[in-house]
Amino acid sequence: MDIIGSGYFIEVLERATGRKALVLGKPGQALAEFIIEQFHVTHPERTLFIGDMLPQDMGFGTRCGFQKLLMLSGGTTKEMLFGHGKEHELPHYYADSFADFVQLYKDVED
Repeated sequence: MDIIGSGYFIEVLERATGRKALVLGKPGQALAEFIIEQFHVTHPERTLFIGDMLPQDMGFGTRCGFQKLLMLSGGTTKEMLFGHGKEHELPHYYADSFADFVQLYKDVED
């Protein structure tokens, strides 16, 4: 059985409705603009975006101008991180787990 990509369904919907679809997904520009506007982000460089995927999450953080924290507890291993060659998809920081991040935050807060 062949799996048809989501692009096919978007085309069908666009033809059926006569309207152009607005696709909101990471690391898309439309979603970045929506998030920045919706949350009134005036200093994106002071925003920390946390995710667990290099292309989707870290790429999205870059597109938004955010600082980026990669959680290695999800879809990316430390080996994948250190072997990744796309600089715009690299995080500023990484942590092995969210628990590590919470502890670090508590240490900074004290």
